[in-house]
Amino acid sequence: MPQVSLVRTNLATVGIESFLFGIFFVLTASSIILTIYRQKRMHGNRSLPQSTLALWKQPMSYGTVILAFTVTTHWTLTIFRLFQAFVLVDDGKNAEQFYGDLRATSLVVKTAFLFSSLITSDALIIYRLWIVWSYNMHVIIFPVFTLIGLTVCGIGLPVQLASFSPDLDIFARQAGQWITSDCAFTLCTNLYSTIMIGYKIWRINRVTLGMSYGARNLLSIMGIFVESAAIYTAWTIFVFVTYLSGSNLQFLGSDIWPYAAGISFMLINVRVSLGWAATSRQKTFAALNVAETLATMTGEEPVFDHRNRFPMRPVAVNITQATETMGDPDHFDSGKDQQIRTGTPE
Repeated sequence: MPQVSLVRTNLATVGIESFLFGIFFVLTASSIILTIYRQKRMHGNRSLPQSTLALWKQPMSYGTVILAFTVTTHWTLTIFRLFQAFVLVDDGKNAEQFYGDLRATSLVVKTAFLFSSLITSDALIIYRLWIVWSYNMHVIIFPVFTLIGLTVCGIGLPVQLASFSPDLDIFARQAGQWITSDCAFTLCTNLYSTIMIGYKIWRINRVTLGMSYGARNLLSIMGIFVESAAIYTAWTIFVFVTYLSGSNLQFLGSDIWPYAAGISFMLINVRVSLGWAATSRQKTFAALNVAETLATMTGEEPVFDHRNRFPMRPVAVNITQATETMGDPDHFDSGKDQQIRTGTPE
């Protein structure tokens, strides 16, 4: 298979990256607007400033801002490097040589923001996993370790590139050990988290089979997670394969990587928020927190049993008192049924 030139690869990257950045920007803006709208509806149509301030009490809002900043900066550096290659450096006469220089400051900084986007995206899906599993710390032990591994490699690769020898390329062993590790760590994080989130929602769906409409919404949320995560996972596999095959298309794959992560994350926000907005009057599936969702179905606040890590709902219990009548052991006088409404069992 003939090798694709670096200039052609990077020119194609600029076009595709700009298109995906536009999609990411629209999804981010839509996510913020829909989230503010949800806050207003859930809290009695409070004012816009109050709804906006309330968002900053949620860690997911900070993650959205950080991801938007890192992805936007990555795109800005891509455009800046395009001008460097064809205008600023040697009057654009050595674009091929410029794109092949792995020690360029702009490339090192761009790589750092690339991995900042991946680390933020992986941290957010782990946070969602923790929320969906009712704050169970044991469930997130594995993905936390893979996230730490991704962070170490995400720091190591830019440092390695800054000290690269001019005669080495991106496929040299010094860079390959970092890149392949990055792919493996982020694949493990996303596959594990997606499977565990889907499994938790499937389990809760079995409990809510009697609530047919709510059950359908639970399954639709599981579909949203799986479909959105599949975008990021598929692109990570593409980066992995193109790098191992030694193709310059890996530059395309790496540059598109943060947009695949960002779009995957924002798609979940927007699709869930759109579903919530369309059915908010019927109090259906309203949030990514499964416990909050089950509470939304009934219009009540969830009560957590922190020992069992399972959202406990108020239960109606019928107790029948039976009294044995003196002289007739086969006759029982049933007392009045009592109904007790209880929450978390003692």
